[in-house]
Parts: sequence; C-alpha cells; structure tokens
Amino acid sequence: MLELHGNDAEVAYPVLVIPLGALIIEVSTRDRPPIYVYDPSMTQLAPLTRATPTPQDCHRLYQQLCYLSTAARLSVVASPPHGMVSVVAPPTMTDVLDLALHLLDQGDFQTRWQVAKLLPELGTRAIAPLVKRLANLALADDDEVDWDLPWFIACILGNMQHPAAVVALVNLLQTTPHEDVASMAALALANMGAIVLPRLAELLRSSATRRYAVQTLAHLQTPAAIELLMQVVSDPDPDIRATAIDALSRLPVPNLAAFLLPALQDTDGRVQRMAVIAAGLQAAQLPEAPLVAALQTHLLTSDLAVAQQAAIALGRMGTPAAVSALAAGLSEPFPLALSLTIVRELARMASEPALAALAAYLFDPALTRAIAPLDQIAVSQEIARLLGQVETTAARSQAAALLLRLLAAITHPACQPPYDQEILPVIALSLAHLGHTSAIGPLRQQLDRANDRCRLHLLTALKQLDQTAAQQARYAPNPVPRS
Repeated sequence: MLELHGNDAEVAYPVLVIPLGALIIEVSTRDRPPIYVYDPSMTQLAPLTRATPTPQDCHRLYQQLCYLSTAARLSVVASPPHGMVSVVAPPTMTDVLDLALHLLDQGDFQTRWQVAKLLPELGTRAIAPLVKRLANLALADDDEVDWDLPWFIACILGNMQHPAAVVALVNLLQTTPHEDVASMAALALANMGAIVLPRLAELLRSSATRRYAVQTLAHLQTPAAIELLMQVVSDPDPDIRATAIDALSRLPVPNLAAFLLPALQDTDGRVQRMAVIAAGLQAAQLPEAPLVAALQTHLLTSDLAVAQQAAIALGRMGTPAAVSALAAGLSEPFPLALSLTIVRELARMASEPALAALAAYLFDPALTRAIAPLDQIAVSQEIARLLGQVETTAARSQAAALLLRLLAAITHPACQPPYDQEILPVIALSLAHLGHTSAIGPLRQQLDRANDRCRLHLLTALKQLDQTAAQQARYAPNPVPRS
C-alpha cells in the first residue's frame, strides 16, 4: 500500500491509502493542476453514507468521477513510485459538482447513468445547475436537443426530496414535448412520495398535464392517491380512465363497486380491459351476481384481449357461477385463442364442476356442434395436456379417468388419423405425470398403431409408469399371511 500525505500545512485533508497498482492522474482545474488517484480496479461506485460530505467523501467521489472520465478528460502521467507523493490540494465539493455536471453534459449513456447515481449524493447544491440546464433546453430548438439529457436530469431530481426539485419536475411535465421525458418526470415525481400530492392536484385541473399527473399517481401506489384518482375515473380521455382504474385496482378503495361495475360497461376497449383485469383482482370485494353477468357479457365481445381477460377474471373467481359462465363459452364458436384461455382457466381451477365442463367438451357432440373441427382438435389436445397438470388427489383421479376415456374414444375427431399421432403422446405423458399406473396396459395397446415419433413418446411414458409402479410395489405393505 502507498500512503499519500499533504505537505501544505495550511491545507487540512485526511491521509489517503491507495493500492500500489493505482495510477496517478493529472486533472486540470480552474486554479492549478492537482494530482489525484485513479484506481483501475474500481468498478462499483460506492454510495455516500453521511448526510454532510467530509473531505474524504469529496476525495472518493472525485476519484469515482475521474474513473468515469479517463477516456475524455484525464491523462496518465506516471505510475506511483515507492515513497511519498505530494498532493497539491484536495478537491472541494464545487470541484466534484463541476466535474459531475461536465460528465452529465458530455458523457455517453453509460457515463450519464453512473453520474446520475452520484449527483443526488451532493445534496441540494446540484438542483440549481440542473434546473438551469432544463431552462436552457426549453429555449433550444427541438431538433437540436439531446433528449437523453433532460431524461437523466428528471431521473436525478426524482431522488432529491426537495420542493425545488418538485417544482422543476412539474415544470418539465408541463413544457416538454417529448413523451419519454414526460414519462420519466412522472416516475420521478412518484419516487418523491406524498410530498408531490398538492402539486399533482393542480396538474389534474389542466387537460394538458392531467395525463401525466395520473401516471404519477399510478406510480405512487399509496392510499393517499385514492381521492385524486377517483376524480378522473370518468374523465373524457379513455387513456386517463384506464390508467386510473388500473391504479385503483391495486389500492384499498372503500367502495370499489361504485366505479368498477360502471367501468365494465365502458365503450372504450382499453378501459374495458383494465376494468375486467381489476374485477378479477378484486372479485372478493364485488357482488358476485352482477360481476359474473358483466364478465360473461365480455366473453362475447369482439375484442379478443377483453374477452380473454374476462375468462381469466372468471377463473380467478372460481365460484360455481363463474364455472358455469366459462362452461357456457365452450359451446360458442369463439376464436381459438379464447377457447384455449377458457379451458386453461377451467383446468387451473380443477374443481369437480370445472373438470365436468372439460369432460362435456370432450365427449358431448352436441356441445361442439358449432365448433370448427380443427379448433375442436386443438382444444382437445390442450385439455389432454392440462389434465396432466392438476394437483389435488381427487382431481388427479378424475383427470386420469378422463384421459383413459379419451384414449379409448377412437371416434373422437382428435383420435382419428392423422391427428391421433399428435394427441397420443400428449395423453401418454399426462398419464405418466399423474402416475396413473393402471394406464400401462391401455398405452401398450397403442404401440402397434403409433408412428416412430409417437412410439418414442409412448415408450418414455411407459418407462416412467413402470418406475412408478415398481416404487409403489416397493413401499406397499406386505399382506398378512393366513393362519
């Protein structure tokens, strides 16, 4: 290790202990060229732990900034000799701030990212020059602005709990024409917490800034934001309505049904989708009958995304009424993606009524009369796969019985050539996953009509079932001998 001491009696600063592998780097400042240390092994930027930076903190921050700036501003003048090295003067916090701002102005994205972590540690002294840069950018032509710079400034200000930073971010929201910068300003305001709520209330009053104010409130995710969000659930702008509903769905709203049930009837697709998602997340707080009726209506909508979310919401409810609504949808000629979503939700519930609905789809021809044959085959294959994933003991037994029945249903469209070669491996692997050893015989009977690929899957499933059977026999209780 190499110790660096200050020789000037009038300058007070602590002793620095530097690895011998470090490099001495010359840095130009306003008055004179002091010598500082750059450690090549320094890859992590250490956080500042004290509220008031000490001279030693100042040295460390400056060294970290020097590390970031070696490619642009600094030049290596020597390796450290074995002995004492004189340091002309320690850097001040002003030096640190100046270098940090220079790197923020001129650095590449990675350099700016690292500087953005350090600048909040300099405290409120960094706010004024950052705000000045925002003001200068506002006066420049849009084509000449480096939009990464205000984005990073917004990010930095969001980590400063100070009213001046709040004002600067609010002004940036009101004036910037750039979408990404406005979104970062909204997120930065949210990072400040409840201190920004009064200013957000002002932004909600203007149609020009209401959208970003709602985005900020959504990021806050605090009960204090509920009252402000409730003011915009009926806003003329559907994007604002959707964002507010999405945010409120994650907050403890006292009377959720008062705005959510009407939102389910909204004419805008995105608002409907957010309302349906919210209904699924908060189903326990909503009256079941009107909620199921509304969600069942959304299953029939032409908006596939809304219909799929309605199926997922009904699946989350898991009530008998929700199962009935999903089961009724299986007989409709829905798009294949929606039908697959419905059977996935029924299989995930794995209740007796849910599995009965899947059985009806597989074995009741009247139920699938309106379904396209290829869609019926694809859904049947998916049901066979999903039945192998049920977990409860009762459900596993019922699922295995359905799979064996499907295996024997040679008249089923999915079990007829050439589609039988696709569903046989799915049935076999699902039965193996369930550990249903009574399926060994029926599966062996399928080997003669299986092609090479299908035979490989059948043999894999039979091997797994043989192992399960052997394990069960090993741990089975010995029969009591007769006397």
